[in-house]
Amino acid sequence: MKPAKLIRHLESKHKEFNNKPIDFFIRKGKELTAQKKVMSATSKVDYSLVKASYLVAFHIAKCKKSYNIGETLIKPCLLDVTSELLGPSAAKKMNDLPLFNDTISRRIIDISVDIEEQVIDKIKLSKWFSIQLDESTDVSQKAILLCYVRFIDFQTSEMCEDLLCCCELPSHTTGSEVFKRLNEYLKKNQLNWENCVSVCTDDAAKTNELKIDSNIKITIENHLQSLYDTFEDYYPVNQDPRDGYLWVQNPFLTNSQHKLCLKEQELLLEISSDIGLQSKFNTMSVTKFWIELKDEHYVLFEKAMKILLPFSSTYLCEAGFSGMTHIKTKTRNRLDATHSLRVSLTTTVEPRFDKIVKTKQAQRSH
Repeated sequence: MKPAKLIRHLESKHKEFNNKPIDFFIRKGKELTAQKKVMSATSKVDYSLVKASYLVAFHIAKCKKSYNIGETLIKPCLLDVTSELLGPSAAKKMNDLPLFNDTISRRIIDISVDIEEQVIDKIKLSKWFSIQLDESTDVSQKAILLCYVRFIDFQTSEMCEDLLCCCELPSHTTGSEVFKRLNEYLKKNQLNWENCVSVCTDDAAKTNELKIDSNIKITIENHLQSLYDTFEDYYPVNQDPRDGYLWVQNPFLTNSQHKLCLKEQELLLEISSDIGLQSKFNTMSVTKFWIELKDEHYVLFEKAMKILLPFSSTYLCEAGFSGMTHIKTKTRNRLDATHSLRVSLTTTVEPRFDKIVKTKQAQRSH
Protein backbone atom coordinates (compact mmCIF):
# COMPACT_ATOMS: atom_id res chain seq x y z
CA MET A 1 0.00 0.00 0.00
CA LYS A 2 1.24 3.50 -0.80
CA PRO A 3 2.61 5.56 2.15
CA ALA A 4 0.06 8.34 1.58
CA LYS A 5 -2.82 5.87 1.88
CA LEU A 6 -1.30 4.35 5.03
CA ILE A 7 -1.02 7.80 6.65
CA ARG A 8 -4.62 8.62 5.71
CA HIS A 9 -5.82 5.30 7.17
CA LEU A 10 -3.89 5.94 10.40
CA GLU A 11 -5.22 9.48 10.80
CA SER A 12 -8.84 8.57 10.00
CA LYS A 13 -9.24 5.15 11.66
CA HIS A 14 -6.62 5.07 14.44
CA LYS A 15 -6.23 8.63 15.67
CA GLU A 16 -5.12 7.44 19.12
CA PHE A 17 -1.94 5.99 17.58
CA ASN A 18 -1.16 9.05 15.48
CA ASN A 19 1.66 10.32 17.72
CA LYS A 20 3.17 6.92 18.61
CA PRO A 21 6.85 6.32 17.76
CA ILE A 22 7.86 3.86 15.06
CA ASP A 23 9.12 1.37 17.69
CA PHE A 24 5.51 0.99 18.87
CA PHE A 25 4.37 -0.22 15.44
CA ILE A 26 7.37 -2.54 15.07
CA ARG A 27 6.52 -4.13 18.43
CA LYS A 28 2.85 -4.55 17.40
CA GLY A 29 3.95 -6.24 14.19
CA LYS A 30 6.09 -8.72 16.10
CA GLU A 31 3.23 -9.45 18.52
CA LEU A 32 0.89 -10.22 15.61
CA THR A 33 3.45 -12.56 14.04
CA ALA A 34 3.95 -14.36 17.36
CA GLN A 35 0.18 -14.78 17.81
CA LYS A 36 -0.11 -16.32 14.35
CA LYS A 37 2.67 -18.79 15.16
CA VAL A 38 0.97 -19.82 18.41
CA MET A 39 -2.36 -20.35 16.64
CA SER A 40 -0.66 -22.35 13.89
CA ALA A 41 1.18 -24.54 16.42
CA THR A 42 -2.05 -25.11 18.38
CA SER A 43 -3.87 -26.03 15.19
CA LYS A 44 -1.18 -28.59 14.31
CA VAL A 45 -1.39 -30.12 17.80
CA ASP A 46 -5.18 -30.39 17.59
CA TYR A 47 -4.94 -31.94 14.12
CA SER A 48 -2.47 -34.55 15.39
CA LEU A 49 -4.68 -35.38 18.38
CA VAL A 50 -7.76 -35.89 16.21
CA LYS A 51 -5.87 -38.03 13.70
CA ALA A 52 -4.34 -40.07 16.52
CA SER A 53 -7.80 -40.76 17.96
CA TYR A 54 -8.95 -41.95 14.53
CA LEU A 55 -5.96 -44.29 14.29
CA VAL A 56 -6.74 -45.75 17.72
CA ALA A 57 -10.43 -46.16 16.79
CA PHE A 58 -9.41 -47.91 13.57
CA HIS A 59 -7.32 -50.47 15.44
CA ILE A 60 -10.06 -51.00 18.05
CA ALA A 61 -12.53 -51.82 15.26
CA LYS A 62 -10.00 -54.01 13.45
CA CYS A 63 -9.50 -56.08 16.59
CA LYS A 64 -13.29 -56.20 17.21
CA LYS A 65 -12.88 -54.78 20.73
CA SER A 66 -15.30 -52.82 22.89
CA TYR A 67 -15.27 -49.05 22.33
CA ASN A 68 -14.57 -48.22 25.99
CA ILE A 69 -11.23 -50.03 25.84
CA GLY A 70 -9.78 -46.78 24.50
CA GLU A 71 -10.30 -44.96 27.78
CA THR A 72 -10.13 -47.86 30.22
CA LEU A 73 -6.99 -49.56 28.88
CA ILE A 74 -5.27 -47.90 25.92
CA LYS A 75 -5.08 -44.35 27.27
CA PRO A 76 -3.80 -45.29 30.76
CA CYS A 77 -1.11 -47.41 29.10
CA LEU A 78 -0.14 -44.54 26.78
CA LEU A 79 0.07 -42.13 29.72
CA ASP A 80 2.28 -44.48 31.73
CA VAL A 81 4.57 -45.22 28.78
CA THR A 82 5.00 -41.59 27.68
CA SER A 83 5.52 -40.40 31.24
CA GLU A 84 8.22 -43.02 31.80
CA LEU A 85 10.00 -42.69 28.45
CA LEU A 86 9.41 -39.08 27.36
CA GLY A 87 8.66 -37.23 30.59
CA PRO A 88 5.71 -35.39 32.20
CA SER A 89 5.35 -32.84 29.36
CA ALA A 90 4.73 -35.59 26.80
CA ALA A 91 2.29 -37.30 29.18
CA LYS A 92 0.41 -34.01 29.59
CA LYS A 93 0.05 -33.74 25.82
CA MET A 94 -1.03 -37.38 25.62
CA ASN A 95 -3.72 -36.69 28.21
CA ASP A 96 -5.49 -34.46 25.65
CA LEU A 97 -6.02 -37.44 23.33
CA PRO A 98 -9.82 -37.98 23.05
CA LEU A 99 -10.62 -41.68 23.50
CA PHE A 100 -14.04 -41.59 25.14
CA ASN A 101 -16.49 -44.39 24.35
CA ASP A 102 -18.80 -42.11 22.31
CA THR A 103 -15.83 -40.48 20.57
CA ILE A 104 -14.49 -43.85 19.42
CA SER A 105 -17.99 -44.78 18.23
CA ARG A 106 -18.21 -41.62 16.09
CA ARG A 107 -14.70 -42.16 14.75
CA ILE A 108 -15.52 -45.72 13.66
CA ILE A 109 -18.68 -44.52 11.90
CA ASP A 110 -16.66 -41.88 10.01
CA ILE A 111 -14.06 -44.47 8.98
CA SER A 112 -16.76 -46.93 7.91
CA VAL A 113 -18.53 -44.32 5.75
CA ASP A 114 -15.22 -43.42 4.09
CA ILE A 115 -14.43 -47.08 3.36
CA GLU A 116 -17.92 -47.65 1.95
CA GLU A 117 -17.57 -44.63 -0.35
CA GLN A 118 -14.27 -45.95 -1.69
CA VAL A 119 -15.66 -49.45 -2.31
CA ILE A 120 -18.73 -48.06 -4.12
CA ASP A 121 -16.50 -45.85 -6.29
CA LYS A 122 -14.31 -48.82 -7.20
CA ILE A 123 -17.38 -50.91 -8.12
CA LYS A 124 -18.62 -48.14 -10.41
CA LEU A 125 -15.22 -47.95 -12.11
CA SER A 126 -15.16 -51.73 -12.42
CA LYS A 127 -18.61 -51.75 -14.08
CA TRP A 128 -18.98 -55.55 -13.78
CA PHE A 129 -19.31 -57.13 -10.36
CA SER A 130 -20.66 -60.24 -8.64
CA ILE A 131 -22.14 -60.67 -5.18
CA GLN A 132 -22.54 -63.36 -2.56
CA LEU A 133 -25.08 -63.01 0.21
CA ASP A 134 -26.37 -64.89 3.20
CA GLU A 135 -28.58 -64.16 6.18
CA SER A 136 -28.35 -65.17 9.80
CA THR A 137 -29.35 -63.98 13.27
CA ASP A 138 -27.17 -62.15 15.76
CA VAL A 139 -27.03 -62.54 19.53
CA SER A 140 -30.16 -60.38 19.94
CA GLN A 141 -32.06 -62.63 17.48
CA LYS A 142 -32.22 -59.93 14.81
CA ALA A 143 -32.06 -61.13 11.20
CA ILE A 144 -28.97 -59.77 9.45
CA LEU A 145 -28.14 -59.82 5.74
CA LEU A 146 -24.47 -59.83 4.76
CA CYS A 147 -23.48 -59.16 1.17
CA TYR A 148 -19.97 -59.35 -0.28
CA VAL A 149 -18.96 -58.00 -3.67
CA ARG A 150 -16.21 -58.98 -6.10
CA PHE A 151 -15.08 -56.34 -8.57
CA ILE A 152 -12.16 -55.28 -10.76
CA ASP A 153 -9.68 -52.90 -9.17
CA PHE A 154 -7.91 -51.15 -12.03
CA GLN A 155 -5.42 -49.51 -9.64
CA THR A 156 -3.92 -52.88 -8.71
CA SER A 157 -5.06 -54.77 -11.86
CA GLU A 158 -6.60 -57.47 -9.68
CA MET A 159 -10.05 -58.72 -8.72
CA CYS A 160 -10.92 -57.68 -5.17
CA GLU A 161 -13.50 -58.81 -2.64
CA ASP A 162 -14.98 -56.63 0.07
CA LEU A 163 -18.06 -56.21 2.23
CA LEU A 164 -20.80 -54.46 0.26
CA CYS A 165 -23.46 -54.08 2.94
CA CYS A 166 -24.73 -55.34 6.27
CA CYS A 167 -28.49 -54.83 6.60
CA GLU A 168 -31.08 -55.66 9.21
CA LEU A 169 -34.04 -57.68 7.90
CA PRO A 170 -37.61 -58.20 9.13
CA SER A 171 -38.23 -61.21 11.34
CA HIS A 172 -39.33 -63.29 8.32
CA THR A 173 -36.29 -63.51 6.04
CA THR A 174 -38.12 -64.49 2.87
CA GLY A 175 -36.46 -64.29 -0.52
CA SER A 176 -38.59 -61.30 -1.49
CA GLU A 177 -37.54 -59.38 1.65
CA VAL A 178 -33.87 -60.14 1.01
CA PHE A 179 -34.16 -58.94 -2.59
CA LYS A 180 -36.10 -55.84 -1.55
CA ARG A 181 -33.48 -54.80 1.01
CA LEU A 182 -30.57 -55.45 -1.33
CA ASN A 183 -32.30 -53.71 -4.23
CA GLU A 184 -32.85 -50.63 -2.06
CA TYR A 185 -29.16 -50.52 -1.20
CA LEU A 186 -28.04 -50.87 -4.82
CA LYS A 187 -30.41 -48.14 -5.98
CA LYS A 188 -29.34 -45.84 -3.16
CA ASN A 189 -25.71 -46.16 -4.28
CA GLN A 190 -26.51 -46.02 -8.01
CA LEU A 191 -25.41 -49.58 -8.77
CA ASN A 192 -27.21 -51.42 -11.57
CA TRP A 193 -28.35 -55.04 -11.52
CA GLU A 194 -27.48 -55.19 -15.23
CA ASN A 195 -23.80 -55.03 -14.30
CA CYS A 196 -24.09 -57.88 -11.78
CA VAL A 197 -22.83 -61.01 -13.54
CA SER A 198 -23.54 -63.48 -10.73
CA VAL A 199 -25.33 -63.91 -7.40
CA CYS A 200 -24.11 -66.62 -5.02
CA THR A 201 -26.33 -67.51 -2.06
CA ASP A 202 -27.34 -70.41 0.15
CA ASP A 203 -30.92 -71.29 -0.81
CA ALA A 204 -31.26 -74.21 1.57
CA ALA A 205 -32.86 -72.02 4.25
CA LYS A 206 -35.51 -70.84 1.79
CA THR A 207 -37.10 -74.30 1.88
CA ASN A 208 -38.33 -73.43 5.38
CA GLU A 209 -40.68 -70.91 3.77
CA LEU A 210 -42.64 -73.67 1.98
CA LYS A 211 -45.55 -75.52 3.54
CA ILE A 212 -45.84 -78.68 1.45
CA ASP A 213 -48.51 -81.36 1.69
CA SER A 214 -47.20 -84.89 2.37
CA ASN A 215 -48.56 -86.17 -0.99
CA ILE A 216 -46.70 -83.44 -2.84
CA LYS A 217 -43.53 -84.34 -0.93
CA ILE A 218 -43.75 -87.90 -2.29
CA THR A 219 -44.16 -86.58 -5.83
CA ILE A 220 -41.15 -84.32 -5.42
CA GLU A 221 -39.03 -87.14 -3.99
CA ASN A 222 -39.90 -89.39 -6.95
CA HIS A 223 -39.04 -86.62 -9.38
CA LEU A 224 -35.70 -85.94 -7.70
CA GLN A 225 -34.84 -89.63 -7.75
CA SER A 226 -35.69 -89.79 -11.45
CA LEU A 227 -33.57 -86.72 -12.07
CA TYR A 228 -30.69 -88.26 -10.15
CA ASP A 229 -30.89 -91.43 -12.24
CA THR A 230 -30.65 -89.46 -15.48
CA PHE A 231 -28.16 -86.88 -14.26
CA GLU A 232 -25.43 -88.42 -16.32
CA ASP A 233 -27.25 -87.27 -19.47
CA TYR A 234 -27.12 -83.67 -18.34
CA TYR A 235 -23.65 -83.57 -16.82
CA PRO A 236 -21.51 -86.51 -17.99
CA VAL A 237 -18.88 -87.53 -15.47
CA ASN A 238 -16.17 -87.68 -18.12
CA GLN A 239 -16.89 -84.16 -19.38
CA ASP A 240 -15.05 -81.22 -17.82
CA PRO A 241 -17.46 -78.33 -17.13
CA ARG A 242 -14.61 -75.99 -18.01
CA ASP A 243 -14.66 -77.18 -21.62
CA GLY A 244 -15.12 -74.23 -23.91
CA TYR A 245 -13.72 -71.78 -21.35
CA LEU A 246 -10.18 -73.06 -20.89
CA TRP A 247 -8.95 -70.16 -23.04
CA VAL A 248 -9.66 -67.89 -20.06
CA GLN A 249 -7.33 -69.90 -17.84
CA ASN A 250 -4.68 -70.09 -20.55
CA PRO A 251 -5.21 -68.27 -23.88
CA PHE A 252 -2.08 -69.90 -25.30
CA LEU A 253 -3.47 -73.45 -25.28
CA THR A 254 -3.70 -75.16 -28.66
CA ASN A 255 -6.35 -77.56 -29.99
CA SER A 256 -8.90 -76.59 -27.34
CA GLN A 257 -12.58 -75.96 -28.01
CA HIS A 258 -13.84 -72.43 -27.57
CA LYS A 259 -17.38 -71.16 -27.10
CA LEU A 260 -16.51 -68.06 -29.08
CA CYS A 261 -17.84 -66.49 -32.25
CA LEU A 262 -15.61 -66.19 -35.31
CA LYS A 263 -14.51 -62.64 -34.52
CA GLU A 264 -13.64 -63.58 -30.93
CA GLN A 265 -11.66 -66.61 -32.14
CA GLU A 266 -9.64 -64.33 -34.40
CA LEU A 267 -8.88 -62.04 -31.47
CA LEU A 268 -7.84 -65.03 -29.35
CA LEU A 269 -5.58 -66.25 -32.15
CA GLU A 270 -3.97 -62.82 -32.26
CA ILE A 271 -3.24 -63.04 -28.52
CA SER A 272 -1.96 -66.63 -28.61
CA SER A 273 0.50 -65.79 -31.40
CA ASP A 274 2.01 -62.84 -29.52
CA ILE A 275 5.28 -63.98 -27.93
CA GLY A 276 5.49 -60.83 -25.81
CA LEU A 277 2.07 -61.48 -24.28
CA GLN A 278 2.99 -65.11 -23.63
CA SER A 279 6.07 -64.14 -21.62
CA LYS A 280 3.95 -61.57 -19.79
CA PHE A 281 1.33 -64.23 -19.01
CA ASN A 282 3.97 -66.39 -17.30
CA THR A 283 4.88 -63.63 -14.84
CA MET A 284 1.45 -62.66 -13.47
CA SER A 285 -1.90 -64.03 -12.38
CA VAL A 286 -4.63 -64.90 -14.88
CA THR A 287 -6.90 -62.08 -13.69
CA LYS A 288 -4.15 -59.47 -13.87
CA PHE A 289 -3.23 -60.62 -17.38
CA TRP A 290 -6.78 -60.13 -18.69
CA ILE A 291 -7.25 -56.83 -16.86
CA GLU A 292 -4.10 -55.43 -18.46
CA LEU A 293 -5.50 -56.42 -21.88
CA LYS A 294 -8.58 -54.26 -21.32
CA ASP A 295 -7.64 -51.47 -23.73
CA GLU A 296 -6.09 -53.70 -26.38
CA HIS A 297 -8.63 -56.56 -26.45
CA TYR A 298 -11.74 -55.28 -24.68
CA VAL A 299 -14.13 -57.88 -26.16
CA LEU A 300 -12.20 -60.85 -24.75
CA PHE A 301 -11.40 -58.96 -21.54
CA GLU A 302 -15.11 -58.43 -20.91
CA LYS A 303 -15.96 -62.07 -21.65
CA ALA A 304 -13.13 -63.35 -19.43
CA MET A 305 -14.14 -61.10 -16.52
CA LYS A 306 -17.73 -62.36 -16.62
CA ILE A 307 -16.38 -65.90 -16.25
CA LEU A 308 -13.84 -65.10 -13.51
CA LEU A 309 -15.94 -62.75 -11.36
CA PRO A 310 -18.62 -65.14 -9.95
CA PHE A 311 -18.22 -66.47 -6.39
CA SER A 312 -18.14 -70.22 -5.88
CA SER A 313 -19.40 -70.29 -2.27
CA THR A 314 -20.73 -68.12 0.55
CA TYR A 315 -17.60 -68.61 2.66
CA LEU A 316 -16.92 -64.88 3.05
CA CYS A 317 -20.42 -64.27 4.44
CA GLU A 318 -19.98 -67.13 6.90
CA ALA A 319 -16.64 -65.66 8.00
CA GLY A 320 -18.35 -62.27 8.34
CA PHE A 321 -21.01 -63.70 10.66
CA SER A 322 -18.22 -65.29 12.69
CA GLY A 323 -16.67 -61.84 13.07
CA MET A 324 -20.01 -60.41 14.13
CA THR A 325 -20.17 -62.81 17.07
CA HIS A 326 -16.97 -61.21 18.39
CA ILE A 327 -18.31 -57.67 17.94
CA LYS A 328 -21.90 -58.09 19.10
CA THR A 329 -21.76 -60.09 22.33
CA LYS A 330 -24.26 -60.64 25.14
CA THR A 331 -22.89 -57.60 26.95
CA ARG A 332 -23.15 -55.47 23.78
CA ASN A 333 -26.36 -56.88 22.32
CA ARG A 334 -27.86 -53.44 21.54
CA LEU A 335 -24.88 -52.35 19.47
CA ASP A 336 -25.30 -51.59 15.76
CA ALA A 337 -22.39 -53.66 14.50
CA THR A 338 -22.59 -52.49 10.87
CA HIS A 339 -19.78 -49.94 11.01
CA SER A 340 -17.43 -51.95 13.23
CA LEU A 341 -17.96 -54.98 11.01
CA ARG A 342 -17.12 -53.06 7.84
CA VAL A 343 -13.93 -51.63 9.32
CA SER A 344 -12.83 -55.01 10.70
CA LEU A 345 -13.54 -56.94 7.48
CA THR A 346 -12.34 -54.56 4.78
CA THR A 347 -9.24 -55.69 2.91
CA THR A 348 -9.16 -53.67 -0.31
CA VAL A 349 -9.06 -50.03 0.81
CA GLU A 350 -7.41 -47.97 3.52
CA PRO A 351 -9.25 -45.17 5.34
CA ARG A 352 -8.39 -41.68 4.10
CA PHE A 353 -7.56 -40.33 7.56
CA ASP A 354 -6.30 -36.94 6.41
CA LYS A 355 -9.48 -36.30 4.43
CA ILE A 356 -11.66 -37.33 7.38
CA VAL A 357 -9.73 -35.25 9.95
CA LYS A 358 -9.91 -32.08 7.86
CA THR A 359 -13.69 -32.11 8.21
CA LYS A 360 -13.59 -32.44 12.01
CA GLN A 361 -13.02 -29.95 14.82
CA ALA A 362 -10.73 -31.00 17.64
CA GLN A 363 -12.37 -31.86 20.98
CA ARG A 364 -9.78 -32.16 23.73
CA SER A 365 -10.09 -34.72 26.51
CA HIS A 366 -11.23 -33.33 29.88
